[in-house]
Amino acid sequence: MLFNRRKRITVDLIDFSIQRISTGQISSYIVDFLYEELGFKHIGYRVENVGGDTRCVLFTLQGNKAPVQYFKDRCSGMIEEKVETTTTTPTSHKVKYWPNGFIEICG
Repeated sequence: MLFNRRKRITVDLIDFSIQRISTGQISSYIVDFLYEELGFKHIGYRVENVGGDTRCVLFTLQGNKAPVQYFKDRCSGMIEEKVETTTTTPTSHKVKYWPNGFIEICG
């Protein structure tokens, strides 16, 4: 049992700078654009400090192929601009905690 590794349940989609973006704008982008317009489900985010820059990392469950492919086709700058421009009114969000440890943003 020394080498018992936990299986990873999430996959990172993309990371982008949030120096001019609020968490309310990020949740609006996830709920209003990714969920409602594109039909994606099960997306979460975390905020990290990478080399002194505050960045947001969007993630989803392993095997959720549509969001993975969508974000492979886009660069961080495109997503940062989309979050800034599509969310005129930041909204609060609810968080759903799954038994396996996944944290999902809900509308």
